[in-house]
Amino acid sequence: MYSVELELGEKVLRLETGRLAKQAAGECLVSYGDTVLLVCVTYKQDVAEHIDFLPLIVDYRELSFAAGKIP
Repeated sequence: MYSVELELGEKVLRLETGRLAKQAAGECLVSYGDTVLLVCVTYKQDVAEHIDFLPLIVDYRELSFAAGKIP
């Protein structure tokens, strides 16, 4: 596990890698105050030759209970 902490403003920014998402090609757990973000990267090794761009997909899930809202 690799971890870096940086004081940014009045809060601490923490970057960790190598602890979660072992099956992903890369991951980073970003923490800033009470906010935590998990970023994972995967890729396909055998890419079609006719594609000249990198297709990106974002899967964003905002959970109500994380914001203190219980439906």
